Amino acid sequence: MYTRKQPVGVCGLITPWNYPALMAMFKIAPMLASGCTGVHKAPDLTPLTSLRMVELWHEIEGVVPGVLNSVPGLGPVAGEAITGHPMVRKIAFTGSTATGRRIMSKGAETIKRVNLELGGKGPLVVFGDADVDKAVAMASNYGFANSGQFCAAPTRLIVEESVYDEFAEKMVASANAYKTGYWMEEGVNKGPIVSQNQLDKILNYIELGKESGAEVLCGGKKIERDGYFVEPTLFGNVD
Repeated sequence: MYTRKQPVGVCGLITPWNYPALMAMFKIAPMLASGCTGVHKAPDLTPLTSLRMVELWHEIEGVVPGVLNSVPGLGPVAGEAITGHPMVRKIAFTGSTATGRRIMSKGAETIKRVNLELGGKGPLVVFGDADVDKAVAMASNYGFANSGQFCAAPTRLIVEESVYDEFAEKMVASANAYKTGYWMEEGVNKGPIVSQNQLDKILNYIELGKESGAEVLCGGKKIERDGYFVEPTLFGNVD
């Protein structure tokens, strides 16, 4: 028996909107390095970065046209077409668990190779002997990174009772210190939510937290200004 490494063929690359350039390159670079060709579905909410990257690729001298392609469009239309196409031999997807299930099911019809990076957020655990200031800095920096639109954000903070009060007080101070606005505004370190739909989801989750009996330590409201802005929000005493 032996193993032979060879290009798998045409790849379908489907990436999310939250880090459009980075997530695209995570898939495009290994695809090209392994000798494959492919079609990247640009995220429908943030397509311009991906489309421009592919334009720049085709400006490189010696590049063969058609090796790398980018197709904008909605997931149920463009994504579904890529996933179901018989000439696409492999799918690489980053996104929600529900969409991942659909892609795996659709890919099975033509026996595609499928790689899925799906949703899920791990907790940040703070024990009593931890450096509380360091833990607060990590929880705040990662929790509110990219306005919380970040699959590795520690949105659950599990804190040992002996340091809970100190940690909570410092986390509230850190959250309240964020200046929310657009990137061109002076001093801003937290931006908007990507869309009205996502903003509505977040506000709904906040209401569910309140209804569940959790204590709002800070934030919890939409910021009344043009755009999709929500206050940095922390819940305490969560069941």
